[in-house]
Formats: sequence, structure tokens, C-alpha cells
Amino acid sequence: MSYMREVGFAIKQLTNACSEREKQIQNSLGLSDFEMQKLYAGRLFLTMADMRKISEVCSVSFAQLVKPDKNAYNNGIVHCMSEFTSNDNREKILDFIDAYIDAKELDAKTEKDGQKR
Repeated sequence: MSYMREVGFAIKQLTNACSEREKQIQNSLGLSDFEMQKLYAGRLFLTMADMRKISEVCSVSFAQLVKPDKNAYNNGIVHCMSEFTSNDNREKILDFIDAYIDAKELDAKTEKDGQKR
């Protein structure tokens, strides 16, 4: 999941530079605001076609998009905690958080679907 977080972080950095890009990505991929947040967190499945659309909207090459800047990622991914002494430990903790969020979203969806019956 670390790699997709890096890609999501890179996309977020590109949209921070130009707020119009976010809307363009959202419209071209048909994403909700919630799905955009998942995209930035690296938790949204993207196809190669999706990645190509994003690279076009952001005016970067596909290669640039799939090879994000690790230094920028390492320096900016965790903004609400102190620094980690090991990037591997940070990624494990972020993986646990992502797994927890995925489980909670699935539980909420299952509960909502059960109420519809």
C-alpha cells in the first residue's frame, strides 16, 4: 500500500499547485469528494487509463506520476505525528490504519445494505 500512498500523495501535491486540477480529475474520472480523499490516501483502485487521465490533467508524464518523489512523500505524508525513526515502521502503522478504515467502511456498507432489505 505504501506505493499507492506515494502516488496519491503526489497527485495531492499536483492538485495543491492548481485547485482547478482537482475538479478536472474528479470530473474526468467521475469521482465523489469522498473518493477523491481515498485517491489522495492511496486507497482508491486506479486503472492504467485512470492514471493516464490524471497525468494528462496534471500536465505531467505518466512516468512522473508513477515514480513519485520519495523525499517529498517522506517529509510530508505524516503531518499529525512526530517523525518516525524508521520509514518501514511508519508504513506498517499506516497500513494498519488503512486496513481498519477499510473494515469500518465495509461494516457500515454491510449494515446499510442489511437495513434496506
